Amino acid sequence: MPNLEVKMPRESAVDFMIRTVKDWMSDGVYKSGDRLPSEAELCQLTGISRGSIREAMKVLSTLGLVDIRRGNGTYITGQDSKPPVEPLLLNLQRSHWSVQDLMDFREQIEKSVIELIIRNANDEQIDLMEAANRRMKAEIDGENNQQRVLSYDIAFHRQMAKCTGNALFEILYNYTLDFIATDTERMYRESSAMGYISYLLHQRMVDAIRHRDLDSAKEAIAEAMQNHAKIGNKPETVGQEKGA
Repeated sequence: MPNLEVKMPRESAVDFMIRTVKDWMSDGVYKSGDRLPSEAELCQLTGISRGSIREAMKVLSTLGLVDIRRGNGTYITGQDSKPPVEPLLLNLQRSHWSVQDLMDFREQIEKSVIELIIRNANDEQIDLMEAANRRMKAEIDGENNQQRVLSYDIAFHRQMAKCTGNALFEILYNYTLDFIATDTERMYRESSAMGYISYLLHQRMVDAIRHRDLDSAKEAIAEAMQNHAKIGNKPETVGQEKGA
């Protein structure tokens, strides 16, 4: 295992682990095909719990940065996979920003996305948005598995990206969703009502889009950001997890 120096800022333990792995990749400490240290080794190296390390690896896997092989370890993705580090996404992740910066950024992006959807989307595309939201509601009403609820939440927003009818905004919005993935997962862990609130706000957006009511759609987005900010201002920190 390489000689790794780990500096531990006060940030979410999951965020810290994701950021650390990305730094290792960008600095060339680990390259495509390399096996990362085991969970036990990462725990010893960082002082972070296995649960937080596992969550971080799930996010990195979702982003296509690592390959989790059951019983064999976790590997940096190969050259034939999605590029290990997307430059724009990496720059966003490594920049210094506050929760309010994140909410302002997301709110402005989503308001622009909604405006394009109202201008360009047809009824069939809007139906697909609503179908994704209904699947989310069905999961909430059923087993209410938070990971599946989250996946339906993300699917709804991915469909929003398609509905813009603008290839550049579709790419930008999908980058935004990747960028906020860690914070979104944390919000779902910290608030049991997160999924249901998101479902209700999604439905308000869909109804407003159907009526081509931009003001109502923007109001729903602003309310969603206010709700996210309340949860986002209560991060789990590395220091707290270690009992500091």
